[in-house]
Amino acid sequence: MTNSILIITTSFIIALLLYPSLIRLLIYKLAAVDVPDARKMHKAPKPSMGGILFFLLALVPVLVYVDWELLNSSDVFLVAALFSILLVGFYDDLYNLRARYKLLFFVPAIAFLLFGAGIRITNLNGIIGINQIDTFSSYGLTIFAVIALSNAFNLIDGIDGLAASVGLVACGVLGYLLYNQGFVFHGLLLFGVVGTILAFIKFNWQPSKIFMGDTGSLFLGFLITASLIRFVESSHLEISTSEIVFINPITFALAVLIIPFFDTFRVFTIRIINGRSPFDPDKNHLHHLLIQAGFNHARATLILLASNVLFILLAFALKSFSDTSVFYIVFVLGLTSSVSLHFWVYKNSFENKRKIVLARIENSQLKQTISKELQLQEVENEAVMSN
Repeated sequence: MTNSILIITTSFIIALLLYPSLIRLLIYKLAAVDVPDARKMHKAPKPSMGGILFFLLALVPVLVYVDWELLNSSDVFLVAALFSILLVGFYDDLYNLRARYKLLFFVPAIAFLLFGAGIRITNLNGIIGINQIDTFSSYGLTIFAVIALSNAFNLIDGIDGLAASVGLVACGVLGYLLYNQGFVFHGLLLFGVVGTILAFIKFNWQPSKIFMGDTGSLFLGFLITASLIRFVESSHLEISTSEIVFINPITFALAVLIIPFFDTFRVFTIRIINGRSPFDPDKNHLHHLLIQAGFNHARATLILLASNVLFILLAFALKSFSDTSVFYIVFVLGLTSSVSLHFWVYKNSFENKRKIVLARIENSQLKQTISKELQLQEVENEAVMSN
């Protein structure tokens, strides 16, 4: 694991040195800023596209320190897929692509992933009674999972530090697991991203100086999803070189993406129930709810990150139990936590509004009482003056 430490350190130092220059470039040369609107949480324009360095500064030290004899065609196609998805986010940040065009740009990235890197879902491990699935279903489910989860991760990038923190933990854990499963290049690449994110968080923490943009959030979502699929599929093999063996890899995958998965699931459900398109933007995401509850960006991020870490630790603790035994438990816990936060915030919000209304009524009544007393005092004064 010596190379992993070198890669994390190198990517961290280079990113730390380059981000100030990138911020100035985005503001003064490219004018690539995220302008606030009614839906967004920031109040002033800030540079976006900070995620453009995630992949580039992760890949360079990996290519320097890795043993090139360990590289294979799967690694090359993985790099091609990641570069393709980086371009999707980059063009989306520049031109605010419509959903259908964004999906079109996903095609080459997914093609590289499926047919080149050979990363696809082939087994559901007994979830809803399904184990091995046919090739056609495998391709379809993989395409759906990659697009849905990449965009779900994109949706949590709404407050300072949240997407970067969740991505940091996911990449760190998956880097360690995949490295130990024998996917050396893939694991080291994840470690390189860890180093870059560590530097990025310094500039993205409240009060942030830069956002990762879709360039970063789509890239991280795609990378984490692809890594989880590879981890799950490798865990199904009877012979494993990993020091840590998961009998329930799908439960672990759910735990890693617990925040974006249930946040998107809950928000889309609410929109559909209210007769709206599930893609209509609003302020019902988990991070919005915590801000409404009175937490600042940093505390809201730490609460959600701590929840994510707890679910990952729970998955580690339950790794000896089958998916059919524990998947539904983790699913219900995640769903319950998400829904409970929703109702708790809205209950508090209702109570706060009621108190404000009552205070205004009392204030209005007090003003009326004071006004009447002043009028009576003026009448008494006039009576005394006339006498």
